[in-house]
Amino acid sequence: MKDNNRRRQQKLERKNDPTKKKRTKQHEDFIKKWSGKPINALTKTEIANALKGFTEQGNKIAKLIEEEKIIIHILDDDDYIKLCMEEYGDTLKQAINTHAFADGVDMYFRSSRKPDIFLSELMHEGTHAKEAFETIEMFKSGKTEAEIRSFFGNNWSSEKRAFFHEHAWQEATGTTKDFDTIEEMLDNIFTNYDEY
Repeated sequence: MKDNNRRRQQKLERKNDPTKKKRTKQHEDFIKKWSGKPINALTKTEIANALKGFTEQGNKIAKLIEEEKIIIHILDDDDYIKLCMEEYGDTLKQAINTHAFADGVDMYFRSSRKPDIFLSELMHEGTHAKEAFETIEMFKSGKTEAEIRSFFGNNWSSEKRAFFHEHAWQEATGTTKDFDTIEEMLDNIFTNYDEY
């Protein structure tokens, strides 16, 4: 019983934390300011600042964006679909259903996405881009491909981390979560992604 009361009290204290309220207001103000506007008008600094203060991963991704170690490309929808089809070999249906992706340290997004969805997708794709940057650094330091693969794991491992950080971001900002449970998230990964 004492543990339950202590947990309730801690949750209440976190909820009433003035720092959390300030961050929540910061997020709400960002969403309000950019709702109905194309996200390709956002500056790198505005994007990085919008990520800061909610999760440790968000802070790390923001820093890499500021340092231009990972790069954001926000394209008009037609250009985005064209890129998916011509450069990556997607069918029209695949291109239409792909909302964002990372290729190495470069991340690609559609300009028509709502700002809260964009930031959530940025957490996911930013995790992939961050890992790509870390992989490059590991190669530079002399790590072998086998050592790096052993460290990062397979594609499912990468997707688990990306979805986990996206989920944590959604929870921290009060954004609608893509998955209610970890089981739903894992089912999505195992169904929609190759293991390689």
